[in-house]
Amino acid sequence: MSFLETSLSTPQYAWMNREEISALPNKQEVISHLRIWVYGTYRHTPQNHRARRYLDLCICKIDQQRLFGSTLDLINNYKRQIHHALERDQLSHQIAFLHFQQNSLEKLDTYRQDLQTKTQQKKESQLEDRVKALQWENRALESVRLVRLKRKQPTLERSSVQREIDDKIASAKSNIEKLQQECRSLRGDIQTEKAHSQQKKQEICSLEKAVDQCFTETLRQEEELQKHRAFCLQRMKELQEEIDQDIENIKLEPERLQTAFTTLDDKFRAKIEKILEDFRARLKAATEEQEAAIKAQQEDYNTKLEEENEDFRVKKEEIQQRYNRLGQEDYEAFKERYKALLGRFNEEVILNREHFVNRWNTNNTTSNQERNTAFHNGQPPPPSEQKSDSSNQQEEKKSAPSRESRMDNLSDGDPVVAEVFQERHAEIQSQRTSMHELFTGAMRQIYTQRNQYELTFLDRYNARVKDVNSQNQTFRENQQALNQQIKEKLEYLLGRKDDI
Repeated sequence: MSFLETSLSTPQYAWMNREEISALPNKQEVISHLRIWVYGTYRHTPQNHRARRYLDLCICKIDQQRLFGSTLDLINNYKRQIHHALERDQLSHQIAFLHFQQNSLEKLDTYRQDLQTKTQQKKESQLEDRVKALQWENRALESVRLVRLKRKQPTLERSSVQREIDDKIASAKSNIEKLQQECRSLRGDIQTEKAHSQQKKQEICSLEKAVDQCFTETLRQEEELQKHRAFCLQRMKELQEEIDQDIENIKLEPERLQTAFTTLDDKFRAKIEKILEDFRARLKAATEEQEAAIKAQQEDYNTKLEEENEDFRVKKEEIQQRYNRLGQEDYEAFKERYKALLGRFNEEVILNREHFVNRWNTNNTTSNQERNTAFHNGQPPPPSEQKSDSSNQQEEKKSAPSRESRMDNLSDGDPVVAEVFQERHAEIQSQRTSMHELFTGAMRQIYTQRNQYELTFLDRYNARVKDVNSQNQTFRENQQALNQQIKEKLEYLLGRKDDI
């Protein structure tokens, strides 16, 4: 690595934030170094935080130099370069992992095959040793049997030895068969392992093909990345040249604009003056027309308002006169009825009282006077009279007149007369009260209807007035808005004139 790459790999630049890098005295040099680092060393040392740090430094550069919009294209190219570098690093990691996996599978397959071969050879050698041992044992037993037979041992002993030899031979045969079965099973396992290893080899071949394809794709992307890198470098040079040219043009722009403004000032001023004169004339005509329309509308409104006020006053007077006349007529009629009823009632009371007093004085003379005297003095009647009264009660019940006929004979000072008079007076008072309440209710209903009609008429009149006022307010607001628009247009034209 170069000295620049080594210096950029140190935490001095990699772990500084934007504020710290902005505070460095050699900030432009650091930014230039990092730009070279993105195109050079980044693909060899891919780290996400360095990419983000580089973008922050690019933003610092934009804030510090205040470049034009073409610098954003440069930053976008940096971002795309970083994205391609990340994709390339990811593919390289995948390829390395696939190579490692392929090597591991090959080593595992080789180890498995060696292990199977050694295991098979070991088992076969063990089986052969066992078979040889059993054969030697069988031969030894056979030789012993033959020797014993040659020595002509007794029959019993020879038969027992023969049985033992036969048993050992049978067991040896069975062991041989078991070993043969195990050999067959081991051969079957070996065939299975061979098929499995063949399948693994096929998978490894497919993985090798995939790795080759990935490697080919990576190489293609690497070529595209190199082409894109060359294009980005060329584009950066072009953008730098364009920026320099734009800076030169901007430096020369004020002089050119001053010359153009000086040339066009007189022509434009004359056109502006003509436009302003035409606008003032149209504005004056429109203002006069609008004032005339407003004045005519105001006069029409005042005329309609006066007519409505006059109609309202006339209708109100008519309603007031009609209700006053109806109320007065009802009151006079009720008053006449009340006077007639009161006079007739007083006449009946006087006649009834005179008739009652005359009858009482005619039928009861002495006994009534004594009884009244005793009653007024608080003394009870004599016992003889009580007895005679009690004995004569039945006869009086038969021959006694009615209460009304007996009351006709009472005098003015009699308490019965006073009681009857009080009752009659109470009835008269109740009738008078009920008639007064009836009259009061009727008058209250009349006045309630009149007030309700007046309130309804006033509500309608007030609603009409509010409607007219709202129309006037809307007209005033529209007039103010129109005036404001005219004022804004004038200010805009005057301001534009000053700017030009």
